[in-house]
Amino acid sequence: MRLFCLPAVLACIMLPLSPPLGSAPSAPDCWATPPTTTGASQAALARRTMVATRVTGSAPRIDGALDDPAWCAAEAVGDFVQSRPAPGALAVLPSSARVLYDDDAVYVAVRLWDPHPDSIVAPFPRRDDETTSDWLFVEMDTRFDHRSGYSFGVNPRGVQVDGAWSNDVDYDAAWNGVWASASRIDSLGWTVELRIPFAQLPLSQGVAGAPLTWGINFYRYTPHRGEVSNWSPRLPSVVGVISHFNELHGLQVPPHAGHLEVAPYGAVLAMRPPGAASSAPTTAGADIRWRPSATTSVAVSVHPDFGQVEADPSQVNLTTFETFLPEQRPLFVEGADIFQFNSSLAFSSRGTSFSDESPFYSRRIGRAPHGGPPAGALSSDVPSASALLGAIRASGRSAGGWSGGLFNAWTGAEHASWLDSAGARSRSTVEPLTGYTVARAGREFAEGAGAIGAMGTFVNRPGLSGALDSMLPSTSWLAGSDFRRRFGGDRFEVTGFWLGSHVAGSAAAISALRRQPLHGYERPELSGPAGFDSTRTSLDGFSAQARVARIDGGLQWGVAARAVSRGFESNDVGFQRNADWLLAVLNWKYLHYQPGHLIRRWSVGSSQLGAGWTFEGERRATVANLSGSIDFKNFWGATVALDHEFGARDPEVLRGGPALLLPAQDRWTSSVYSDTRKRWQITLSGSGSRERGSHSHGADVGLDFSAFLTDRLQLGLKPEVGDVTEGWQYVSGSTDASGQARYLLGRLHQRTASLTARSTYAFSSRLTLQLYAQAFLSGGRYDGFAEVLDPGATDPASRVGAIAANRLTYDPVGRAYTVDAGSAGAVQFADPAFSDRDLHLNLVLRWEFLPGSSLFVVWTQRRLDEGVQAFDVGRDLNRLWRAPDANALQVKVTYWLAR
Repeated sequence: MRLFCLPAVLACIMLPLSPPLGSAPSAPDCWATPPTTTGASQAALARRTMVATRVTGSAPRIDGALDDPAWCAAEAVGDFVQSRPAPGALAVLPSSARVLYDDDAVYVAVRLWDPHPDSIVAPFPRRDDETTSDWLFVEMDTRFDHRSGYSFGVNPRGVQVDGAWSNDVDYDAAWNGVWASASRIDSLGWTVELRIPFAQLPLSQGVAGAPLTWGINFYRYTPHRGEVSNWSPRLPSVVGVISHFNELHGLQVPPHAGHLEVAPYGAVLAMRPPGAASSAPTTAGADIRWRPSATTSVAVSVHPDFGQVEADPSQVNLTTFETFLPEQRPLFVEGADIFQFNSSLAFSSRGTSFSDESPFYSRRIGRAPHGGPPAGALSSDVPSASALLGAIRASGRSAGGWSGGLFNAWTGAEHASWLDSAGARSRSTVEPLTGYTVARAGREFAEGAGAIGAMGTFVNRPGLSGALDSMLPSTSWLAGSDFRRRFGGDRFEVTGFWLGSHVAGSAAAISALRRQPLHGYERPELSGPAGFDSTRTSLDGFSAQARVARIDGGLQWGVAARAVSRGFESNDVGFQRNADWLLAVLNWKYLHYQPGHLIRRWSVGSSQLGAGWTFEGERRATVANLSGSIDFKNFWGATVALDHEFGARDPEVLRGGPALLLPAQDRWTSSVYSDTRKRWQITLSGSGSRERGSHSHGADVGLDFSAFLTDRLQLGLKPEVGDVTEGWQYVSGSTDASGQARYLLGRLHQRTASLTARSTYAFSSRLTLQLYAQAFLSGGRYDGFAEVLDPGATDPASRVGAIAANRLTYDPVGRAYTVDAGSAGAVQFADPAFSDRDLHLNLVLRWEFLPGSSLFVVWTQRRLDEGVQAFDVGRDLNRLWRAPDANALQVKVTYWLAR
């Protein structure tokens, strides 16, 4: 494993900070001048092709020198087209690219001319940190489906950035491949060489020797001039990315198959929880990938490890809607495009949003256990996550345009132990053995302009018993299909999908599911067949959407209609915030991108103009939006968005109670950002809201600063503060002695302050030390308690009535309120005041000592203090620093093997 190289880390620190500027290399004459392949910007905007040349002698050395004779046998392409600052014009700084290949890999060389090489921005960011720097990206649509692809980027210091494209425009920077690159700065500018193995790239055909056609683009960013250029034009007025790539011809499917990759790992995790003895368990596992042919892939993960993944940011969520968290775990990132099902929609209302809806949300796998110790436990030990026992993923593609994938994973049963009031130690299962299966299939046609697809998911929890049987469904099915079609010369697009769900389990589990505010079956307005039935052992529903849009030109728009039934449920393995919706949405944007004297480009539009209803016809949302953005000639810019939400009935705010008529609300967001070309950047952002009917208002402001203090030292700081008063915050719902349901609200005063810091020091392009720290403080106190009188009354005073002080008593020992309900007795509820003080520290040393092989040393500390006190930044920071700390130190080595 070459662990004997570890002492050489200290020597890496002594590397020179800035290699001296070299003279022009003794490269062959074929690199002497930029090629002119079109001669005019209009010709460069048309679809172009280039030819890859087979290597006949020795393969090029990947050293950035461009002195290998093999390059001169390859066709050179140039005439890159600006995306910025003058979209559509030929690039001021010329570039030249060539492509070679052999039986094992594709080779790419690019010469990037710059008359001022001393101005080239060339820091040492960590791998996959696409910060301000000169960059060259090679982007390839290797399946030639005009929808997916891979991106390989290199800066002048040799730092690598890679990612995967899907759905034509979605880019996932979390994907990592194993490839080689080198770059050099010289008197003519800088150069790049790449070697990308065929084994890292899924292909569209599997017969050895068959000709291949790929989509291809070369992307160049030169910050000191503010110029972005592409060989495949990427204009602001065009939505698509992959579908507009130029073409690469001349390749052939490599002659061999059966490529095997194995990445075993070993790790030691030393942990010291607060008040407990230290432990240092060891673990091992492996990721295995086998490619039976050039178009198929099978991946198996045995006991994967996620110890080096960065912690999720802290936040307080007092709504009924779940917080969406992005996936960062390598197991689920690779090949994720195969399982994408685009069911999102740009519409938000009262804290909910449709933008993250998806039938497959991989964060469900390995989630925190559903169960826990009993309420009377004196102390407990509950796992923070469910252990992933193993996973297998298979995918493939046929020459006829069919593609598909199958994913299966199992998480083990988890157990918690606790100490009861008698001092006895007890143990119970808090998460059952669970299997997750996801299947996806689709077919492209019309050269990627159209597609149809199908998807299915299945969650199985065998052997449910005890408390978990009344808490969780035993099985969950979801199936559906989607389609898309571009027409009118790719200027318009129509898309749609439908999904059906079926969840089964015990009557208690299904009743608990139906009682969730998301579904609202227990709402008192519902009766008859739609009402609550506690004997049901299954839940069924559907979701469907159709959308037509113009996606090309200065004026773009889209119109969508969506329906989600009350019984639709996908949260066992998907992400769903919304049910019982009938929704219609319009969005539009006008973009002007021809530079003027002061303004480089500007846009105005509406991200959402829409209305929604329940299936019973209750209007639950009406939103109007106006937004705009502006970029100035000095590369500063600003954005602003204004939203007005009309009064509407919210069926979820009372947590299963009646729909409450909420007053009209106004919201705004804005940001101002500095010159994006500089080594330092700052963004000032803010937002606010006001709801006059409930006397609610709030505002928050944040400052995001990042800079390279030296070529190797990067610093980022992000302070944020917020102050919110929520006049009608849900507090409690209960039934009084007479059997009448009562819903209590309070006036919430919440203050939040946080500081996130990131610092990275690069010893080399492959050895970095990164510090992540976040201090998060939030506190909320309540007053102005009120009771819902008539949830649909037009007058806010008749809708919600204040509870008189003589009806309300407080028990400071039990931290509970009692409301005198007159002849109906009394109603009690716990004091909803809260404090959340959280400190995360994460220090990561990452050394890629060989391509695909890495050493991680990770130290993590977390401090929590949740004692309820009035918000005070100084005192809260002091309490947080004195809080017990939980520490963990992990050392992990992964070694990549390939055959």
